[in-house]
Amino acid sequence: MSRGSSGGAQRARGAPKAHGGTYRRMNWSAYNTVGGQEKRGAWYELREAALRRCGGQCQSPGCSAKAQEVHHIVPLSRGGRNILSNLMCLCKTCHDRRHTHLRGRSH
Repeated sequence: MSRGSSGGAQRARGAPKAHGGTYRRMNWSAYNTVGGQEKRGAWYELREAALRRCGGQCQSPGCSAKAQEVHHIVPLSRGGRNILSNLMCLCKTCHDRRHTHLRGRSH
């Protein structure tokens, strides 16, 4: 927020007016992010394409749960790439089984 010549707070263009006539600062980018990453970025587009490809079903053998997460078959840390052919859709339980370091996470 900037200060005007009168010393009062001026609202940013389009910012909503808070109760009591003062202006509140909005974090506009918060509407477009998840965990600090943009929802409209290339990763999210690729993730959505993978989920469409699998029809929303977990691709782990023997599991019929709803896919909630996308897993890199070859991890990025081992030279894997963010390409559709390197991704598979998994439910949270199956994804946790593949990543012991993720067990107990809340999301």
